[in-house]
Amino acid sequence: MTAYQRTESEKRFRMTKSYRLIINDDGGRGLWNWVGPLSAEQYQDAVCVQVAGKPVDALFWCGLQNPSGSARYNTKVGEVHGTRHGTRMTHASQWMALNTKSGTLHSLISQGHDPLTLVCDRCHELGVDAWLSMRFNDAHGRWGDDGGGSFKTTQLYLDRPDLRIGADNGWPVEWAERLWDYTKQPVRDNVYALLKEAYMDYDVDGVELDFMRCIYCFPRPKVDEGRECLNGLIAQLRALADRAAEKKGRPQGLAVKIPSYEPACGEIGLDWRTWVDNGWVDVLTASDYHPAEQEADMGHFVESCRDSGTLVYWNLTPSAGFPNIEYR
Repeated sequence: MTAYQRTESEKRFRMTKSYRLIINDDGGRGLWNWVGPLSAEQYQDAVCVQVAGKPVDALFWCGLQNPSGSARYNTKVGEVHGTRHGTRMTHASQWMALNTKSGTLHSLISQGHDPLTLVCDRCHELGVDAWLSMRFNDAHGRWGDDGGGSFKTTQLYLDRPDLRIGADNGWPVEWAERLWDYTKQPVRDNVYALLKEAYMDYDVDGVELDFMRCIYCFPRPKVDEGRECLNGLIAQLRALADRAAEKKGRPQGLAVKIPSYEPACGEIGLDWRTWVDNGWVDVLTASDYHPAEQEADMGHFVESCRDSGTLVYWNLTPSAGFPNIEYR
């Protein structure tokens, strides 16, 4: 499956292969499938069974859960998922992130393995590119003001309530006030540091910014300011990816996942046309939150990206169960 019909005048796609099919893994596969201790081979088999022997050119693995740094790999910049919780559980499924020998993520790391490294290594053995996908402003970590709450709540999130969007933000959901506000420089600085670690210290082929988790990045009255702030951050990340390419000796990609209803992008401050026109992004996925949209109008995206070097993808989510896999 190609993204769209290519022409001779088109700018060349930055990566070394044309991506026929991309699989997005939400980061839970493997960690949910076993009771610790989990071996490196068990983990790699569980994650990469979805690409091995299949016409898939890239795996987008969601290892970075939010901008405050909750990660499903051994980050030194953020916080490993579940670190603060020790042995505390609020429901049975949380054994995956327990900071004990029975927690699959932490037991894997305690053996000297890093999930992101394992994913990259196995994907590259199979001839598949491996990307880190980041949930740009995921809401799961908002339950944590009491020091407990979600396993995705980091200590940094608890320590910096001043970085949140806050009340009276103009958005139609009550939980938007607890998301981080990207008009604030420390938020952008933290995200840049997290992604610098991914690009420079891991063997990734690229990074995806998933704006669908969740779509609110700043208060509604500050959308114009926020748009410019995001444009600046995307430009910085493009430059970072290019530096990483020089270090690794191969291209490093930048992808975005944005609403498939194009007017919504403008309403929430996602200036994707500027990102494309400046050559900052390599992959653009137009998506709903979960369901497939057979009737989605892709014309805006395809025409604006034609001849740009940015590939456009439509998102299909075949299952609502764990682990969630998205075929593009």
